[in-house]
Amino acid sequence: VALAAFGVTELVAQPGYTVDPIEAPDGFALYPSAINNSGVVVGWWYGSPVTNRQPFIYSQATGYTLLPKPEGHEFSVPMDINDAGTIVGFACPTWSDTTNPSGWKLENGVLSLYSAGTHAVGINESDLIVGSTCIDAFDGSVDCVFISSEPPEMQTIAAVAGHSGAMDRSIVVNDLGQTAYRAGATTAVFRDTDGTTIT
Repeated sequence: VALAAFGVTELVAQPGYTVDPIEAPDGFALYPSAINNSGVVVGWWYGSPVTNRQPFIYSQATGYTLLPKPEGHEFSVPMDINDAGTIVGFACPTWSDTTNPSGWKLENGVLSLYSAGTHAVGINESDLIVGSTCIDAFDGSVDCVFISSEPPEMQTIAAVAGHSGAMDRSIVVNDLGQTAYRAGATTAVFRDTDGTTIT
């Protein structure tokens, strides 16, 4: 009956996709970090020499564009982008010095920084930014996460997340403003918008 009603073609029809290669100029490794609902991609790439690392933004409409780096920072990584096009990430003085990061926000061409020892890793559609802070310069461990509406202000929350890799998302946020974050090697916390938490 289904075959008679819809026909074989309709039942097995697959959606069509367009594939656009995002190729770094003179690069041999490219890492997309996030994509928004408009199909805009942010990420970073590196080439030769290995110190040549660049943050980028890509869309079908505008193509591939390099993003600015904060002054005094050679390594910059965009971690998330919302539908309004606001991007958050972190930057380091050099690509190998991930113990001295500074979180940043790029909105309408204006780059604003958080204090040293921060990673900005997520942003929702209300421009609520989350990240990690209290980074131990000796061993790279992270003792806090943060919630923020605008750099450099932030609300710090205790969260013993252990060692943090440069690209780790130790906290995530949804469009309601709810967050989830690590509180130890085997423990995570859900935090509701009113501040109540569930381990």
